[in-house]
Amino acid sequence: MKYADVVKAMLLASIHELAANPQNYALHPGKDFSRNRKLGFKHLLLMLLTMEADCIKEELYRFFGRSTDAPSKAAFYKQRKKIKNDAFRSLLVSFTQKCKKKLFKGKYSLVACDGSAADIFRNPDDPDTFFEPNEKSTRGFNQIHINAFFSVLDKKFTDLFIQPSRKRNEYSAFCQMVDRSEADTPVIYLCDRGYASYNAFAHVIENGQFFLIRCTDAKTEKNSGGFL
Repeated sequence: MKYADVVKAMLLASIHELAANPQNYALHPGKDFSRNRKLGFKHLLLMLLTMEADCIKEELYRFFGRSTDAPSKAAFYKQRKKIKNDAFRSLLVSFTQKCKKKLFKGKYSLVACDGSAADIFRNPDDPDTFFEPNEKSTRGFNQIHINAFFSVLDKKFTDLFIQPSRKRNEYSAFCQMVDRSEADTPVIYLCDRGYASYNAFAHVIENGQFFLIRCTDAKTEKNSGGFL
């Protein structure tokens, strides 16, 4: 079996695992995704993962084989609103846990952490993500900040934490990802200066893990307070 087929099989297996208990990922458990619909929980996940850059109507036609009874755009929007954001993180964790691990010296997982900004759809009414017009954007723009864990030896993302850009806090995001980690092997976290704080160090140590974080004396002193 080709490697691509193996990866696809693992992804589909993870989707089936989540789809077996859709109430765990629904905004209204016991109500949402409780009826048998053509665009149910499993198909919704598959469609969101395979969508390209076309309009929703074209994406629906493509996914359902250009059938005349393909779900409408309204149906898609309605179903999408029912799903929790945590469902996608749960899918990521389930999938990565199925992948074979590569360990440093046969013992440690090397996990790098970094953040990156990403523009999203324009919405001036969202003060947490909207930036006023400036030299680079005449209309203004909306942006989120993505903090991610990346397994260096495995070359795979293992966790992420998304924040509105105007409320971004890399220290808080790092600490929360460390606390919720389900790693079954010792981890060495590798970070740049953006994540250097005594608070971050404490969270790693309290979880019995290790860190190598680049920092300066001035930066560490500045961010030594405010433990979570």
